[in-house]
Amino acid sequence: MAENQTYRRQLMRTFIAFVMYITCLLVVHAEYNEESRKNEAEQVAYWEDQLAKAKSMPELERPSALWVGLKNMGYRRSISGHSSAVDEIYHKIQLELVGIPGHAEYFANRIREAYEPLKGPDPKAAINRAQRETMFGFQALKHLPSPENVKVLGEMLSETWELPPQGEFTPPALAQSAVITLGGLGIREAPWRPIITTSDLPGALPAWQTWWEQVKSGRRAFSFKGQSVEYRFNFDGSWETASILSPPDDGPKSPKAESVDRKQPAESLDAKGISTQRDSWPWVVGWTIGLLVIGLWLWVKRR
Repeated sequence: MAENQTYRRQLMRTFIAFVMYITCLLVVHAEYNEESRKNEAEQVAYWEDQLAKAKSMPELERPSALWVGLKNMGYRRSISGHSSAVDEIYHKIQLELVGIPGHAEYFANRIREAYEPLKGPDPKAAINRAQRETMFGFQALKHLPSPENVKVLGEMLSETWELPPQGEFTPPALAQSAVITLGGLGIREAPWRPIITTSDLPGALPAWQTWWEQVKSGRRAFSFKGQSVEYRFNFDGSWETASILSPPDDGPKSPKAESVDRKQPAESLDAKGISTQRDSWPWVVGWTIGLLVIGLWLWVKRR
């Protein structure tokens, strides 16, 4: 009998400790969400300001000023529960960049200038810069669904030269990075699925090369998911734009965003316009667990 009582007490202590641990995690998570929302609001405000400043810059200076914002807001759009303001500033920056003649060439030039020294007599001295510029450049290009970007990436598909392994990170062939970026642009009827693993690359490269030859020659038009126009290249590298009748509703969907309630009472916002209200679900879960603990304690006491 005494052993059973000791066992029950130990069981109760273990269960209570576990409940307290879970409750602490929930509270910390609530604090994290609050801090995350604050950071998000500050980032949105910052890039709204940067976008306004960029509009007064020469066109070819704007990509350098805005691409980080496009990348950062693109990442935040992948987080469920992000503010709808994130979607708004992301699309504003995206529209600003794709409207600049030479926006894709800007990043392609930076990539090639950093990549070319890898073919020289001292490639190790150029690896860090090549790694940085190729990574940042293709990160920017993957957010720019434009015919100019398709042209830039399509031309890179033939650049299959690759530096032999140097015993450390070695930048891949430009053709490989171009395939991965093209696969993520949301092109309708793409010749290959988006690249997820390296096992896709051997089949993806020739498929995209064939597709690009057809597009480059003007024999094949293309369009982007979510857009209501299609593009067709001319022999001189320019392109024509035509409207699509009844385009499908296939635009890229980001995880659900929380809409901004313009009628929210002022007293629920702090001086920066950030909500001071906490998520209620952690406390609901906490009270539920507490009631379970009380119920278990009463059950053990009766036994």
